[in-house]
Amino acid sequence: MYFKLTRQIIKESIFLITALFAIPIYFFSEAGINTFYIMIPLIFIMQAYLCRALRNISVFLLLTIYAFIYFIYLIPYFYFGTQLSMWSEFQDKKLYILVCLQFYVFYSALCLSIIKMPNPGKYWLKSGLELNVSRPISIMIVLFTTIVILYLFKFGGENVLNSNNPYRAYVGNLEKSNVLGLLVLMFIVFCYFSIKNHRKRDFIVIIFSCAIAYFAITRGFRVMLAPLGFMFILLFLEQKLTVKSILILAFLGLAGLSFINALKMNEEFSLMYIFSTDDSFILSHQADELYGAAAANGLMKSGEITTWDRIGLQMSLIAQSVIPPSFFPREMRFPMVIMTHTGTGGGGLFVSGITLIFGYVGLFIITFLIAKMIQMSYSCKSKYLKLIVFFILMYSPNWFSYDLNVILRFPLIAITLYFLLSHIKNKSYKIA
Repeated sequence: MYFKLTRQIIKESIFLITALFAIPIYFFSEAGINTFYIMIPLIFIMQAYLCRALRNISVFLLLTIYAFIYFIYLIPYFYFGTQLSMWSEFQDKKLYILVCLQFYVFYSALCLSIIKMPNPGKYWLKSGLELNVSRPISIMIVLFTTIVILYLFKFGGENVLNSNNPYRAYVGNLEKSNVLGLLVLMFIVFCYFSIKNHRKRDFIVIIFSCAIAYFAITRGFRVMLAPLGFMFILLFLEQKLTVKSILILAFLGLAGLSFINALKMNEEFSLMYIFSTDDSFILSHQADELYGAAAANGLMKSGEITTWDRIGLQMSLIAQSVIPPSFFPREMRFPMVIMTHTGTGGGGLFVSGITLIFGYVGLFIITFLIAKMIQMSYSCKSKYLKLIVFFILMYSPNWFSYDLNVILRFPLIAITLYFLLSHIKNKSYKIA
């Protein structure tokens, strides 16, 4: 017991010092010192620790690996001078060092939050979330989901595989499908929660998932495939994956997303496309988002994004949990605010978005709290906390690398639907 407590104290001290070390690193980075030589090895060590610490929470581990994939693109930039985007205005090493610092703060918060290694055993996050609704309500949920999927196939855009200009078709598809393509994944989850017959439930969910995967591939929607994969793991594979299998899945997922990107760009796919399609710069979506992060840092330093702009972003981010984002001007939405000042390839990293809106301290606190919520959900009895964490994890690829407001908006929609369905269940009993 004594040695266990001592080891715990030592571990806490190490990660606390690692987190506090971000303060001098920030000032050294601002002074123009190449602090990435220190940060990159430390981030690798922290990710290795997370692979061990989170081996029993596979979806949380997959989230950290998903984030790590973006971080890896900094290595060819710093060590080999490979440019990360076709855009050049913010191709500045000082700005990319600050992006590296944001990843460092993110990983420091994760490691500090799980000093006591969580061990849920064979406990699934989905356990206890089943909806005890009547059979007619369950059938209605399935029918509604079927109608939404059919609507997407009919009106959700053009098949990029049959288009003469796949990228233009993809852009048009984005406007037609809007958020419905992501919401339908939530409806599929509620089908799973409401169907009592396990064989029928699994069959229906798998059919729906295959349909959405086909829709996403033929419309060029990588944004739908990643959360679909996370959803499938949460429902069917969560306690069946080893660290090795998670790493393999992460690589296969990256290759698959790069393949979809090649389709919509009308380019020939090869494994090297994951990292580069050009001799002078890396042209992959992941690398381009790092340029967007560097641009966010540059716009803050130049004063083009002011303190008042950042306050507006704070207010709108919270408000977007209940108000559709389209109601807000582009200047009050991340990552659109960056595109109002400069050209980027689209998408916005969580680490740069939270830093832009709440600062480095905000990035540390928010990451720490998210990690604590995920751990608590495996031990507490609150269905609503478990539900929030379920959808935070399921949509983590979207809020981490595409659209920050998803982290608040989708869990809130899920809670509302869950409450209403539970209320319908109670009313049906009273009528009976």
